[in-house]
Amino acid sequence: MTDAPEPVAGPVDGVAPPRAGGPVGPAAAVALVVADLVAAFGYVVGFNQLATQSPVDAMLPVTLISVGLAGLLTTVAAVLGAERRAVAPGDLLAPPSTEAGAAAFGLGLLAVAAVGWEWGTAAQAGLAAAAGLQLVLVAEVGVVLTVREAPARPHAARLTLAAAQAVLLLGFAGFGLADAGVAPFA
Repeated sequence: MTDAPEPVAGPVDGVAPPRAGGPVGPAAAVALVVADLVAAFGYVVGFNQLATQSPVDAMLPVTLISVGLAGLLTTVAAVLGAERRAVAPGDLLAPPSTEAGAAAFGLGLLAVAAVGWEWGTAAQAGLAAAAGLQLVLVAEVGVVLTVREAPARPHAARLTLAAAQAVLLLGFAGFGLADAGVAPFA
């Protein structure tokens, strides 16, 4: 009787084994921080427009900067961080998942198009609301992972930031829809 061959460690059928999570690459961390700063800048400009002019005028910078540009930069951070297979629990600079990056890319691209091609305040507010709902889902997944003490749980500051951005985006969207006269917000 012959013994079965020993299993060989390494690629099987061309698929490499998963790598252990290491520190976040500097490019992904920088892209994530820049995306957060760009989003914050958009909210500041939006609040300035809200205080000095109207909610309709506040929707343009929030949609273009906080949803559009920040969404595209979030996609860059997700793509640069996609090389990691595992995330250290509670890593503050852990890049978003590729699914969250893809959602941010789609909404960001539509937001830039809505502002560039002047689709109107209702479309801009709708995209801000969609981005806010997407961030609610990201925060919800993070809470579930934290409660379950999953290895991929996010840092508490990331959860707080996602929830705060969701509230801001949904608030701006509500004000913009109400000022634009869209029912049932008007």
